[in-house]
Amino acid sequence: MVTEEEKEGERRKKREFCKVIKGHKSYVSSVVFSPDGKQVISGSGGKTIRTWDAESGEEMHKLEGHEEGVKSVAFNPDGRQIVSGSFDKTIV
Repeated sequence: MVTEEEKEGERRKKREFCKVIKGHKSYVSSVVFSPDGKQVISGSGGKTIRTWDAESGEEMHKLEGHEEGVKSVAFNPDGRQIVSGSFDKTIV
């Protein structure tokens, strides 16, 4: 039999797992975790790429350079570089 305390503990774990990160001014088109899981990068229709601390959700960097919305973002295998592709037909 599961106690109410155990049920509450499970509910708390689920709430802690979910984090809403806000900052983009337009739709988010691509999101990926770094290989070590410590960072998240996201690209948006607002022509920006943002890096986030995965644990706190705090924005670390805002990157600009595309002339149209960002379609995709990725880390290189060691997590030290990122790349993005855009509807403007460029890779940054």
